[in-house]
Amino acid sequence: MTTIGLLNEQPLHAALKHWYARTGDVLEAALDGYIVDLLRGNHVIEIQTGSFAAIRRKMRALSRHYRVTLVYPVAYERWIVKLPTTTYGHPVRRKAPRRQRLDQLFQELVSFPDLLRCPNFSIEIVRIQAEEVLRYDRRHGRRRRNWVIVERRLLGVLERHVIATPSDLWSLISWELPEPFQTLHLARVLNRPRWFAQKVAYCLRESGASTVIGKAGNALVYSRTPSDGVRPHHCMEPLTACLAAPAPPP
Repeated sequence: MTTIGLLNEQPLHAALKHWYARTGDVLEAALDGYIVDLLRGNHVIEIQTGSFAAIRRKMRALSRHYRVTLVYPVAYERWIVKLPTTTYGHPVRRKAPRRQRLDQLFQELVSFPDLLRCPNFSIEIVRIQAEEVLRYDRRHGRRRRNWVIVERRLLGVLERHVIATPSDLWSLISWELPEPFQTLHLARVLNRPRWFAQKVAYCLRESGASTVIGKAGNALVYSRTPSDGVRPHHCMEPLTACLAAPAPPP
């Protein structure tokens, strides 16, 4: 039972788990039918390097009875290592020009933005230095010109950014956003495509960090004013209201 979480564990996930671990923590602990990365008393620390959709049910269930911190790594600095394509070749290592951004969280948070209303739940975005190892594969690497990621490795941890309440999401968005605003404005201040801005707007709305106040043509108009349904972070009432999951945006 305690080894289930270790199956197919990637180096990045394993390294972050050990970086977070303290003396007395239980690694790969069995808890309420789930395996959690770290259990520190009544505090669950779960590291997710992939899609949030895969842990939607787990996060909702555990947040009902435990304090849950979801760790989400963002590679602020990346190095790409391409394995040799021939027997006599050598790996080629270079620094990736693009840095991943903190607002990347919104792309995954669409799976359960309302969970930020739960006082037991928080997200910790971790800026890291990472290395990606790629292997040439014509069959499975079409998206990357026939190169596929074999593994990701942790090189260092730079800083941590905590999202503990819906209002904390605003720390990921430029102060230049007008009030009121539309997804077009979000796309501009974030320098992101419109489809990404729609995900951001959805997360803000469903978490309660913003409110829909009208429409301009076919576009929704939002206000930074939190919705009335947001409970204060210190509230420790039962979390059953946090379990209903709205459908993600199309």
